[in-house]
Parts: sequence; C-alpha cells; structure tokens
Amino acid sequence: AEGGGEEAASVGVGADAVAELPGIGGTSPSELPEGLVCMQWRACEPRSNDDSGHHLRNQIDAFVLLGQSALFDEFKETRQITKVTSVSVDEVQALQRRAAAFRHALALREAEADAGGGDAKGGKGGKGGKGGKGAPADDASAGGDEAMSVSEKVVQRGWEKLLLDLHLLLRPDTTNTYVREEGRLCYSTGDPVSIKCDNEALTFLEKMLDVRGGSNKAHPGLCGFIRDIM
Repeated sequence: AEGGGEEAASVGVGADAVAELPGIGGTSPSELPEGLVCMQWRACEPRSNDDSGHHLRNQIDAFVLLGQSALFDEFKETRQITKVTSVSVDEVQALQRRAAAFRHALALREAEADAGGGDAKGGKGGKGGKGGKGAPADDASAGGDEAMSVSEKVVQRGWEKLLLDLHLLLRPDTTNTYVREEGRLCYSTGDPVSIKCDNEALTFLEKMLDVRGGSNKAHPGLCGFIRDIM
C-alpha cells in the first residue's frame, strides 16, 4: 500500500493538471491571436548509439497550433492543430543556424548602407555642384544603385531558398507541386510567396526552429505560409 501511494499521488497530480485545462471540442478559445504559430519540439524515436554505446535520441518531431490566417479564405475562421513528422535534430538546428546567419548578415548590410548614406551626405559630397564635378558623383551614385540592386536580388534568392527548405523540413511529403517538382517558392495555389525578409521574420524563424524552446508568437505571413504547407 505504501509503494502504491506515491504512484497514486502522481496520478492525482496529473488528474488535477488535466482538470485545469480548457475542454477540447466545442468552441475554440477566443483569446488566441490571429497569425499564431505555436510549435513545440520533442525527442522521439528512432534512437542511435554513439561510440560509447549510449542511446542517443537523434530524431525529433513537433506539435503545432496555427491560428487563423487572413491570407486564405478557408483559414480566416479556423485554427489548426497538426504535427511535424520525425526529422533529424541536426537538420532542424542547421536550418536555425542559417536563419541566424542570414539575420546577422542582413543587419550588417543595413548598417553598411546607413553608414554609406551618412558619408554621401557629408561635406565632400556638397562640392559636386560646381562645373563638371557633378558628373562623376552621378556616375558613382548610379553604380551604387546598381550594386544595391544586385545585392537585393542575392538576398531575395537566399531568403526564398531558406523558405523552400523550411517547407520541405516541415512537410517532406508536400503535395505542393511547385515546390516539390520545380523548386519554386509558391503557395499551393501557384501564387508566389511574398513574406518580407526582415529582422522580425528571421528572428521568428530562429525561435520557431529552437528545439529547446519553440515558438508561441504571432506572425501573420509565416502563419499563413505554414498553414498552406500543412
């Protein structure tokens, strides 16, 4: 009887905890924000052995709660609970590191652009108005604009590749033929994905791909994107 007391106490605590949870079924909780992406990773099978013979859990999956999304008519009034199937923890962490590196690189690029703009507005730039001295300045400005345009295209391609790989990570068996067969970043409707590449989106992806923490925040663009994937 004494041995069973601890087990009974444990069961009792579990029952109390479950009793405090909102009921499943009926009306959905109204306080969940639109565009919510709640993702929680957990270790799962299969296991592998390291050189010492210890069992390592090298696979993880995730439970996902997705809020309403105004991007698609069928998602405007509904929420979705779904699951990311088993995937290598190394693959998830590698994608998270890419998002972090992308964010740092983007921040450096923006800082350099701000610094360059500050120099252009300095005293030396003001002397280009006399005689023919304005022409070289105009040429330099045009060259800078062209370089910036090339840089923006490189950033956009990198961002699209990151989202493509995220799509295939979350749903390797995707039914989106644009992604699976053509490698094009499109919604299942064929419309191009147009999520702005900025610090907010990249920070959000970093958090979402954090296998120790996961995400519990709203991002309307990424929520709609993930709902379409899942």
